[in-house]
Amino acid sequence: MSTIELPASTELKEWQDWLVTTAITYHLEFDQAPLILLAHTSEGVIWGKVDTDGLNLSGDAFGKWKDPIKSRITHLDVILESRTLQQLRLFNHSGELLVWRDREQFKCAVKGSDDQHAETIDSQYFLWGTELLAEFAGFKLLQEGERGLWHIPPTLETSGEKAQLNIRHYIAYDDMGQAYLSGTRLLGLEWR
Repeated sequence: MSTIELPASTELKEWQDWLVTTAITYHLEFDQAPLILLAHTSEGVIWGKVDTDGLNLSGDAFGKWKDPIKSRITHLDVILESRTLQQLRLFNHSGELLVWRDREQFKCAVKGSDDQHAETIDSQYFLWGTELLAEFAGFKLLQEGERGLWHIPPTLETSGEKAQLNIRHYIAYDDMGQAYLSGTRLLGLEWR
């Protein structure tokens, strides 16, 4: 665990450069499969992906979408900025960069694919969103029920209408031999 400096700007190019440089620094590979970005801010959730074409964010894609339904959907064009960021995960099967706010600074941890000797349990969690409302600019707009819970995860090579996060839990043992979960990392996003 260490501290990390985030871009102060809201400029997409600056965040793209920072994410790509950080991914390379921590040996996260995105030439075979994109890195998925999942950021939680005080304004909402931001999905994105980093691949050889650069950074694509759900809020930017939503902002370009033209549809009458758009007027009743709120809180999806969230801007990625350090001022409101609480937590950011950049992940795929090669590893995960986790950045979180700790008072007025940011800390980071990296978990890589070098965990083949660790004891692990993999699990899958379906994301909210029972209805696929639209696909645009590499993202799928999902709605959960009548309450209007929306989010826009990125589309990937897999197809389907339900998004699923693949997660790895790490098992460790205390002095008495009791097992506990010592950590978790995101492995990927799939559509089923």
